Amino acid sequence: MDVIRLSDLMALMQASHGPCVTIMMGTHVTGPDQEQDALALRNLADRAQDTLATGWLRASQARDWLEPVRNCSSDPDFWEKRNLGLALFLDSKSLKRFRVPIPLEELVLVNHRFFIKPLLRLVSGNQRFLILSVSQHHICLYEASEFQIELVATPNLPQRIQETLNIEGEDRGQQRHMANRWGKGKQTSVFHGQGGAKETHKSELSLFFKQIDDALAPILRNHHLPMILAGVDYLLPILRKTLSYPHILESEVVGNWDYSSQSQLHQKAWPIARPHLLTQQTQVAERIRDLTHSDRATCDPQTAIKAACEGRVDTLLVDIAEHRWGRCDQFGQVYCTHEHPQPGDDDLLDHAAAQTMLHGGKVIAVDSLDMPTGAPIAALLRY
Repeated sequence: MDVIRLSDLMALMQASHGPCVTIMMGTHVTGPDQEQDALALRNLADRAQDTLATGWLRASQARDWLEPVRNCSSDPDFWEKRNLGLALFLDSKSLKRFRVPIPLEELVLVNHRFFIKPLLRLVSGNQRFLILSVSQHHICLYEASEFQIELVATPNLPQRIQETLNIEGEDRGQQRHMANRWGKGKQTSVFHGQGGAKETHKSELSLFFKQIDDALAPILRNHHLPMILAGVDYLLPILRKTLSYPHILESEVVGNWDYSSQSQLHQKAWPIARPHLLTQQTQVAERIRDLTHSDRATCDPQTAIKAACEGRVDTLLVDIAEHRWGRCDQFGQVYCTHEHPQPGDDDLLDHAAAQTMLHGGKVIAVDSLDMPTGAPIAALLRY
């Protein structure tokens, strides 16, 4: 799987003067279908070439343009890491390819900008959350969604309490008893805190966690994502009391995660994050529904598209599966729509989502049943 960051999509959203080719398709995660997937990609490359050769480039240029995509189709190493979906973005400068953990609709588009809406599920605000995993020897900050987890770069983040506070000897506050691991077999040492931790050790932990908080502050300053704490039970109350980040969830992932994989931690954290994220989404939908008859919200596609291009959208709900094909000017004024895509058409819903994010707004990609009305787009307006 290739991790898609919000910054990746933001870069793809920028308008281009040359043709931008977007190719999306579903793929098979495992099994003997590699050649089938490769053949499907070659067919999509042919479709993209035909489109490029109609009003964009000469036929020979269009053929050369799609050569990097065809190279992907014949690269066995590339197909060894298949996932549920494949998205490719090709322009005159580069080919960006993402093997993603969500199924994608088969699609070929050529336009002045890339089509990104299906990938919003991986990075949109209603899906993302933070995990702070702590022990006395290892500190990690992750950003995650339903489908992926990624380590966040945290310069100068303290890692070991002994080195940070210049403490010698074993961890304080720990006692040891003998127990049968997994309920049978050879006995092993099990460490636990006495009464949570000794008072002196609590003070040391508070100092250690304060330094962690100081290191995280520049990174989290502009974040509003919910955070889940993960760690041994006696550490978490002290950590929670020390951290200044205001969006920490009450539920925690208890345990020592020093030797666990990121995916194991993610599997424990997502069920905690999901209800909170759904509540946020529901609250936005209800607020839009309540304000629909005022000038602070709209479910009219043309009004929402224009507001997005003008930078007036605070939060946009967009139906992840729907399309609205057509064209609009730079100010978002829609001047033609079509039931099926015509040469040069844009998905106006995708365009509204991109413009909202480029103007600093929040986009929530949802299923049709979660839209506040029957419209495929709904906007909460700044003014």
